[in-house]
Amino acid sequence: MCVLDPVAAVRALVVAPPSAGVGSLTPSPRLEVEAFLSRASGDTQAAARALSKKQAWGAALGVVGIEQVAPFYRSEGYSVVLEGLPDRNGDPLVFSNGICHGSEDAVVKQVLYTHERVIEQCVARSRPALRCTTIVNVRNPCFRLPDAACRAAIAASGTHYPWAAAGTTVFVGFPAPVWHRRSCLCRESRARLPMPNPPRPPPRPPPSRSHAAAATTSQVRWTFNALSSFMSAEAVAAIAFADVGELSRYAPRSSLPAELGGEASWSVEEYISARCEAEGAAAAPGVARYRGPRLDLAQFDRLGKGGPPVSQPRAVVEEGRSDAKPAAAVPVVGDGERSAVGGGLRRWFGRRGS
Repeated sequence: MCVLDPVAAVRALVVAPPSAGVGSLTPSPRLEVEAFLSRASGDTQAAARALSKKQAWGAALGVVGIEQVAPFYRSEGYSVVLEGLPDRNGDPLVFSNGICHGSEDAVVKQVLYTHERVIEQCVARSRPALRCTTIVNVRNPCFRLPDAACRAAIAASGTHYPWAAAGTTVFVGFPAPVWHRRSCLCRESRARLPMPNPPRPPPRPPPSRSHAAAATTSQVRWTFNALSSFMSAEAVAAIAFADVGELSRYAPRSSLPAELGGEASWSVEEYISARCEAEGAAAAPGVARYRGPRLDLAQFDRLGKGGPPVSQPRAVVEEGRSDAKPAAAVPVVGDGERSAVGGGLRRWFGRRGS
């Protein structure tokens, strides 16, 4: 009796979009089909429908290559695969320097490009399944409350990349009041408890140190819960917190660039050049500046370190111009300003109080 391979069965059932060959998605490798099968609990028809939906979605977005995402990679915030620099398990390593920004369409395309690069890296490295480790720098000014673009990206990732929550997401840079309460935060997120409203500044300065600590901790807890409320329970369960010095638990120092306290030689411009050569593309020069609200976490660092009590904490969110429209690429500036773009974790951690 001949037993049909489930992967072959799914591939036979997948309906190619009318514009097949126009979009940026290549035929699904075996690892991706297996991921859809796993999400569908082995139901080949359900997996084929989900994979067909993904193919149609990719065709509707059109070609997404390095030329589209390069201006964002040069900006204050981006998510990029550190290709050739695996984590401790041999899986791809992703560096999310803040959160992708731009219009909904721009952010979704950035997420698509990153996920497709992860798939290709897993196939190239002969990994047993699609999985990656993502390191998120929360001190980047692009790390913010979930806006429409962020929610669209999370939804697209959960729908079209069912394997995305299989790896570990490490948040780096959360201040001590939150970092020391990570287990409590994750329990709240998994239970989907109602998110508390951010507290108002204390009415009578100066409050006691315990009062200030409780108020500011609640604000950051609200921020984390706001972000995790849009994530699946599986994704929230995969969240970890670490300081920059602890990242070697997740990836060897030889795989971590200097921005993450490692020894790897890596830069955004070198990555863009390598991808341009591989894709036969010419990325337009420029930087897609972030124009949205900015979340300031550094104000909480003095708490619990013997510093003076915070009498009037500054507003957590620093308002900026709306990021609803696509961020326009502006000419790359000189080294003086470029050093402030992207920055690196050491610059953000350097803002901590003594």
